[in-house]
Amino acid sequence: MRLFFAFLFSCFVAGLPVASGSAVADFDEGLLAYLEADYERATAHWLPLAEAGDADAQFAIGMLHEAGQGSSVDLTSAAKWYRRAAEEGHADAQLSLGSLYATGAGVTRDHTEAVRWYRAAAHQGNPQAMYKLAEAYLFGAGVSIDRERSGRLLRSSADLGYGRARVRLEMLKMSLEGDRSTIADPASARDGVASSTDPDPEPDADRKTDGGSVEPGAALPVETEDGKDLAVTLEPSDPEPSGTTGILDRSDWLYAIRLASYESADEAQRRWVVLRDQFPDELGGLSVDIRRKELGGEAFHRLEAGPIPNEAGAIELCKEIAKSGQYCFPVRR
Repeated sequence: MRLFFAFLFSCFVAGLPVASGSAVADFDEGLLAYLEADYERATAHWLPLAEAGDADAQFAIGMLHEAGQGSSVDLTSAAKWYRRAAEEGHADAQLSLGSLYATGAGVTRDHTEAVRWYRAAAHQGNPQAMYKLAEAYLFGAGVSIDRERSGRLLRSSADLGYGRARVRLEMLKMSLEGDRSTIADPASARDGVASSTDPDPEPDADRKTDGGSVEPGAALPVETEDGKDLAVTLEPSDPEPSGTTGILDRSDWLYAIRLASYESADEAQRRWVVLRDQFPDELGGLSVDIRRKELGGEAFHRLEAGPIPNEAGAIELCKEIAKSGQYCFPVRR
């Protein structure tokens, strides 16, 4: 809904100087009704404009259907109106339609179609669409995994002030730095994050780049419902390493914290004992999970602790542990 309010505010500001009787003035009448929570009157003003082909009104009607304002939630109708506006080049509608395809809300779930609309909005400079498209390249949702392109999109989105892109960019760097802290620095683990005036310069070339793909299961902050499903798909069950303590079945772990990466499971296990003694209040009630991963042809073992019930708890716990200089990164399981 924050997207809708931002859109309405921009429409309100843009429409103030327009004379009464114009189509924009009619839209403003609907906007004033909406702000008064009179959704039926807002619909009465917007629907004729939407049916006449006004993209702003089409998007607004789609948002009313998605939110169930003035009627029950109708995601199929929301998708219909978003599509009409998106085909007219309305960037916010393109973003919203892409999100519906990503989650399968009101349409058949289709990540390729989601990418199509995210890309259209991103090329119009929509920072949230850039962020969504970056996630698609990061997780391989509708496109081939391409970490370098994802990094460019995140950087462009962050440069436009989108806070979640800044957080994702920094946490991605932290994750890679943590994995490299105790192992050799393979070429495939390069940061690959670069700034570009065009965040997606080859929109039809969905390919992996040499050294630019991110490993399945890379730890990233959870922020979207579709991203969560993808992360679960990309996080395979790891064989139980020797020397691991704690519960055996960790499939019910929602979140965990990553503390370090080591060449061997035994080394990770020894470090866990040290860290648990060093942080008795923070780690005393948690179990350990040592996950074997391969990166650039080399194996390493991630030391993670959990379970943690929610993302906020994982972030706060890492903040406390990091005060001492110990690497800590919140992960979704």
